[in-house]
Order: sequence, then structure tokens, then C-alpha cells
Amino acid sequence: MAGSAGASRHRARSGLPLTTFRLHNGNERVSGETLDLLLTVDEWLDCETDDLPPRSGAPEVGVNLGGSASMSAASFYWPETGRLECIARTVRRA
Repeated sequence: MAGSAGASRHRARSGLPLTTFRLHNGNERVSGETLDLLLTVDEWLDCETDDLPPRSGAPEVGVNLGGSASMSAASFYWPETGRLECIARTVRRA
């Protein structure tokens, strides 16, 4: 019974195990609440611009080292100007 109680506590804290796996291990772009996309195409296009704010002040840096089987990424955010740059790379297998 202890395993069953532990599983129930886990689901209560973090949602369904499959959703948690898809979000954190599968690197799938799904919301934790539903399986909807995080951004629509129109929302993404609204974020794109050719008129970028300057890289001014100290940036905040975030890194995701995805390991050998997924994508690794880094983001750079300048709070003073609102500029955000992101880069991602996938592992190529022979």
C-alpha cells in the first residue's frame, strides 16, 4: 500500500506522471495544464522583430543541458532593455 500512497501523493503534487514525463524528460512543447501549444503561430510572429533593443547592462543567463539524447539551449536576457536571445542545438547521431 505504501507504493500506492506514494504514487497518489506524487500525482497530487505534480499532475499525471505521463504529463510530467513529457514536459521534463521528453522536451515536448506542451503545457502542464493541458496538451495545448504554449504559443500560437500568431503569438510567435508578434514576438519577432528586426528592431532589436540594445545589449545593455548585465544579462541574466539560463542554460539547459539536455544531455546526449535531446536539445541543449541557452537564453540571454537583458532586463534593462527587455532584449532576449536564445540559442539551441541538437545532437547529431552518426
